[in-house]
Amino acid sequence: MNSPMPSIKSNSVLVAYTNSASARELEDVLSLSARFQTTLVELGNIVSIEKAAPADVIVVDLEKVNDKELDILADVRVRFSGIPLIIVSEALSEAQMRRLFQLHVHDWLPKPLDKKQFHASLQSAVRNTFSTTSMAHAVVSASGGAGATSIAISLAQVLGKPKGKMKPSVALFDLDFSTGNCGYVLNQPNSFGIDSVIENPSRIDAEFVNIIRQQHPGNFDIFSFKRPEVVTDPRSSELVLRMLDAVSMQHEYSVIDMPYYETSWKNEVLSAVNSVTIVTEMNLPALKHAKELLERIRGLRTDNFQMNVVINKFESSWFGSSIGTKALKELFGDVPVFYFHRDSATLRESFDRGILPLEVNQRSKFLKDLNKYVKKSKMTE
Repeated sequence: MNSPMPSIKSNSVLVAYTNSASARELEDVLSLSARFQTTLVELGNIVSIEKAAPADVIVVDLEKVNDKELDILADVRVRFSGIPLIIVSEALSEAQMRRLFQLHVHDWLPKPLDKKQFHASLQSAVRNTFSTTSMAHAVVSASGGAGATSIAISLAQVLGKPKGKMKPSVALFDLDFSTGNCGYVLNQPNSFGIDSVIENPSRIDAEFVNIIRQQHPGNFDIFSFKRPEVVTDPRSSELVLRMLDAVSMQHEYSVIDMPYYETSWKNEVLSAVNSVTIVTEMNLPALKHAKELLERIRGLRTDNFQMNVVINKFESSWFGSSIGTKALKELFGDVPVFYFHRDSATLRESFDRGILPLEVNQRSKFLKDLNKYVKKSKMTE
């Protein structure tokens, strides 16, 4: 069992400003995400704030950068050395940029602010604050029945393999509250009423995570709940995001099984994870859904974000496929495409017995494809 961790902190952002109107615009952008709580302070007053961790991230919004403001930034960097510092300003000279590099700022963003880049920078800063090793991988079906749950479960098992004497800590988090299928597939349904904390999400901390976790012999923890009312509750977004934060803080790897349908927290999760595996099938409607999902994620993340497409239940044919490599290239561009061969017998027995595919057939085509995928996509690096 993992050792208890400190209670989860909110993802708080301290915005230091020189222009209050510009700072309020930043506050409006931050308010679009349930993950962040914002505090505003004039730049000249920031050094008088209590030294003990005023926030998880500090954002400094500047109009024009001069020597006086750079001196204040130097004081901020020294006083709050362990907190990521993001600078937002007009274009800087080479000398000013060198000064920022010397201050070891986490990021600099030019005005007018690109909201997608800003949120990506914040997510990166928060991850650096909580843990330099925690990785969250989302697995999402492009359409119903593509098989994301099967892949997510075995992905958690692969990531949980011992490395020498070390056993990685892995969480399998099921976000399909309408079915809680991960728990049912593994014969470990969870009866805890998580809907009871919707009215008070601040109750969600490390101790709460230890109460709701279920350990699997495959060396991963399961968080899977059949609570359909959570999906439609307008207050559920904060509940889900706080649970994900608390769980990811206690595990080196978090595998998130996301539903294909729309939820209030879908964009937030896709904006926060380290990678996304889009699971689809080799038919034109499913591939089109996958392309739409890919474009959606591109709108949320920066260009270098890790996305992969898995064509699941793939069957080789002597006569080839009507959808060739060229067509897939046109659909997905430079996004890597992987093929997981159909292995119905292994997965059917696994589901019926409530055990991992590995326990049914260690030489399964499905598992061979999955292990190759984990290695090539560098999920453990």
